[in-house]
Amino acid sequence: MRITIIGSIKFRKEMVGTRDKLNEMGHEGIICPVMEDLAFGRNPELMKRIEEDHGRVKKENGFIKWYYNAIVNSDAV
Repeated sequence: MRITIIGSIKFRKEMVGTRDKLNEMGHEGIICPVMEDLAFGRNPELMKRIEEDHGRVKKENGFIKWYYNAIVNSDAV
């Protein structure tokens, strides 16, 4: 089953963990690839921008469209 994991960026580390648990169970856990980078501190510049103007960064980077497409192509959220 394809399951898109959505939630607040504050829970990015938990989202990565949930995705990994779902994958171990034989499902396909899906999170935005950027979320994993942020969870592991790989893109501190983007994280700073998100903290300053979250809405604008979501629009500029296409996160809303990415999540929409992921949800449409999933079996569950």
